[in-house]
Amino acid sequence: ALSVTTNPTPVGNSVTVYYKKGFTTPYIHYRPAGGTWTTVPGIAMPNAELTGYAKMTINIGTASQLEAVFNNGSGAWDNNNGQNYLFNVGTWTFTPSSSGGVGTITAGP
Repeated sequence: ALSVTTNPTPVGNSVTVYYKKGFTTPYIHYRPAGGTWTTVPGIAMPNAELTGYAKMTINIGTASQLEAVFNNGSGAWDNNNGQNYLFNVGTWTFTPSSSGGVGTITAGP
């Protein structure tokens, strides 16, 4: 007899963030929207397969968005002027502003 098991509850969603290096060693401090923040300064983002970028994939569980800010691990922050950045499920590229202003989020790597 063939037994088939199904899991009706999704195991979670993930968000992949490519970070165009404004900080040489970027950290991502985040939480699934409405959830608990990582401990400051967050997690160092490993280098991506694309030169000049860091990349991290984060499982956000049942949340619909990832709320995040970026820093250099030494006290310099990019937090969207205190509003934080929101990423939907999927793959995104974050480009910091060259003038210290708000960065931009674009779809895809």
